[in-house]
Amino acid sequence: MSASPAASDTLIHVAWITAQASLAGTALLLLCVFWMHWRRNANEARRRAFVARWRPALAAVALDGSGAHFDALPRLDRRDFELFLHEWIAIHEALDRESCQGLEALSQRLRVGDLAGRMLGHTRLESRLLGTIALGHVGDSRQWDALLAETDSHNLTLSLAAARALVRLDPERAIVALVPVIERRADWPHTRIWPLLEEAGPAALTGPLVAAIRGAAPEQQARLARFLPLADETAAGELVADLLGTTTSDQVVASCLGVVDSPAELATVRGLAAHPRWHIRMLAAKALGRLGERQDEALLTSMLGDAEWWVRYRAAQALVALPWMRKDRAGALRDTLTDRFAKDAMEQALAERGYR
Repeated sequence: MSASPAASDTLIHVAWITAQASLAGTALLLLCVFWMHWRRNANEARRRAFVARWRPALAAVALDGSGAHFDALPRLDRRDFELFLHEWIAIHEALDRESCQGLEALSQRLRVGDLAGRMLGHTRLESRLLGTIALGHVGDSRQWDALLAETDSHNLTLSLAAARALVRLDPERAIVALVPVIERRADWPHTRIWPLLEEAGPAALTGPLVAAIRGAAPEQQARLARFLPLADETAAGELVADLLGTTTSDQVVASCLGVVDSPAELATVRGLAAHPRWHIRMLAAKALGRLGERQDEALLTSMLGDAEWWVRYRAAQALVALPWMRKDRAGALRDTLTDRFAKDAMEQALAERGYR
């Protein structure tokens, strides 16, 4: 049964409308693409023009340090403030603090602290991050509480930037506030925390870190103990000795073996070379490589026969790294080995050392 003329006209009309809508959508999409391309090019051209004006001017301010170049600076539009912060921060990061007096004076003149502080509440993550980093360089602690709150941000980069800003503002006050944050933020990588604590320095770090480790649960003790090499050597050594002598946690023992640097703990380290857990034996071998005496050569040699490859490997590395170990001595030691796996471990360590 054929369709009626009215029904056919309706279908044609619907098809025509659909085609027109598709063409309009395609045209609109193309316009959006062209507009985005134009806007990106325009922004890049504005950025290049800004950098060409401001980078030499900021460099002159930083080198002079007296503010003599302030009157010759280009005009700073509000819409270019983030571009300014990028350049201002880059020069700050490239220089030590003593060389940034001119930049800090300029920041006061331009009210960088006030404007950067307002950026902490921005909806754009990039703006919040830029403001956070800038506040660490401004030297103004009025936004302390806001920065401390940002250390709990779900965004890892923003939280760590806030922590660094606090350290730059006041290392001693910052470490007291940040050690509990480090305890609870398991997502903060060790490699990102280390530079923060290193920048704070032993004087600011030692007291809060040692106190936190002594009062923490074993899991947190193990996490925090890895930063003890950054603390005062005497206080850190005493704490490591106490922990090795009292803890029952393999995690804590492992962390302590990673940082122990006192020959006074050699007896404990030697005992751990026979620990039931292979990763403890492995770390004991590494520690013996740092601290071992001549009598420990025999112990490390016996560890070449361990059932676990990693223990054999670290023992071999420790042996060839001993201060008195030379190429001929290491080669002779290898030649005395009858265990194939022990000999393989020594061959690997010798090759890595260049003792072919």
